[in-house]
Amino acid sequence: MSLHSKLRYLKYYILHRWVWRSHLYPLRTSKKGEYYDIDEKMRFALFSMIIDYVENELAHLAKIADISELATVSDKVSDTVAWKYKNSSLWHRWKNRDMWNEALGREYLEWEIQLGEKSPFQSANAKEILELYNIVKAFRYSDEKWAQEYANVTDLLVRIVRVRGAMWT
Repeated sequence: MSLHSKLRYLKYYILHRWVWRSHLYPLRTSKKGEYYDIDEKMRFALFSMIIDYVENELAHLAKIADISELATVSDKVSDTVAWKYKNSSLWHRWKNRDMWNEALGREYLEWEIQLGEKSPFQSANAKEILELYNIVKAFRYSDEKWAQEYANVTDLLVRIVRVRGAMWT
């Protein structure tokens, strides 16, 4: 390993460990500073992970993807969220980044779903991830729903764990 490679490795080790802290996963809970049992921490962690996967990783893929490929979801290229994002001002992108990330992540999943026969595994998993994402967004911080639907949430957590093999970029 050359000196340049060693220094580059050291640089990224420091960045990941102390700056970006990518080895840690913050829990997004409904009430900051309160105590949560392990089962609630698991719920928040898995729900946050599926939301982050769609709104960060898949949204990023939609941002860098060839817009003409995403256009198969809608009729025209100019109808895609990715096209609208790329043609909006930097200020609008920054100000509405959460809205853009959600819309871009959904569009990317819809594109994966429509692959169908070309990639049946990817299509089926994208459909499951989109369904889980929609459910999780509704459940996310609602403690009342959590208490009422405990058995259903356990099934939901199991479904998230089963689909984890397809959640890579």
